[in-house]
Amino acid sequence: MVSGARPDVEAHTPEGWSGAMDTTGVRNPDVPRGAVPLFVFITSLYWVSLYVFVPVLAPYVEYSGGTLGITGIVLSAYGFVQILIRIPVGIASDRSGRRKPFLALGFMTCVLASLGFVVAPGPWYMVIARLTHGFSACAWVAFSVLFASYYRPTETVRAMGYLTICQGLSVLVSSFIGG
Repeated sequence: MVSGARPDVEAHTPEGWSGAMDTTGVRNPDVPRGAVPLFVFITSLYWVSLYVFVPVLAPYVEYSGGTLGITGIVLSAYGFVQILIRIPVGIASDRSGRRKPFLALGFMTCVLASLGFVVAPGPWYMVIARLTHGFSACAWVAFSVLFASYYRPTETVRAMGYLTICQGLSVLVSSFIGG
């Protein structure tokens, strides 16, 4: 063991890792430099795109002719889809061993849902758009697993902390922008 090295990191180094560490000692050496900041930036854009319109969504549904009941359905559709699909998406991502196709699907459905809100002729179409946004948000499972792979297994908690802060701040900023 190298003098000054953390024994818990060295003792749990997974097979296939060269053992070389970056200057912080947490990054997976197989991940290109700049990948983490780029991932954080893309994650921020992803969450902003999901939440920037939420502060004005209820009045927009009402303005488009929706009742309070329909407004409630539009707002809850996002969570309803996640209850049904988020765990199966995670299982499918784990079984395939691939994360990027799920991220791409999440991005594409987010764009479709956003366009759906723009062209929706009435509130019931907004329900479909919001259901699609909920499906898009299910990609978060693959997001978090992919980001964790950028770090050593002993640093997964740190990676999730960074990603959670990024997600929370993005929602906060998007709500400020949209509201």
